Amino acid sequence: MDTHADIHVAAVVCSTSHRLLEVSEFETTLAGYAALWAWMVGHGPIDAVGIEGTGSYGAGLARFLTEQGVELVEVTRPDRQARRAQGKSDPVDAEAAARAVLSGRATARPKRRDGLIEATRLHLLVYDAVVRERTAMRNRLHAVVTSAPAEIRQEVVQIPESSRLVTLSGFVN
Repeated sequence: MDTHADIHVAAVVCSTSHRLLEVSEFETTLAGYAALWAWMVGHGPIDAVGIEGTGSYGAGLARFLTEQGVELVEVTRPDRQARRAQGKSDPVDAEAAARAVLSGRATARPKRRDGLIEATRLHLLVYDAVVRERTAMRNRLHAVVTSAPAEIRQEVVQIPESSRLVTLSGFVN
């Protein structure tokens, strides 16, 4: 699979003849995932599915296919030399992903995006964003106080920094 924001491009390669059977595009919706699944099983038993970007554009598809019991393999982008030789196109990238799994070059198992580890990751992501925003707000407040007229600055610097934002927000309302 070559994954994108709005569509995923899939290629099916026969595991015995190594022949490209078909390439098709599917929307990145539940209906698109269901259509992709029906299309894949219509070609026979599935040994494994190689997906590019299981942590970003392919995350939803990876979850869907995992629920179907499919063995997933994380595939990296084809190297630049190979891309130059064949040209850059989504069907070519999808076929390269399938062949990387078939040849055994791609063997990485994608991370699961659920459970305690994912909850902890999201918690840290939000926490880091809140800390950044709080720091930015303190920096902006400091800049405003620094450039304020002397009589206002003298009054504001008397307020402890930890409660300065709360105290000054009362003047806004």
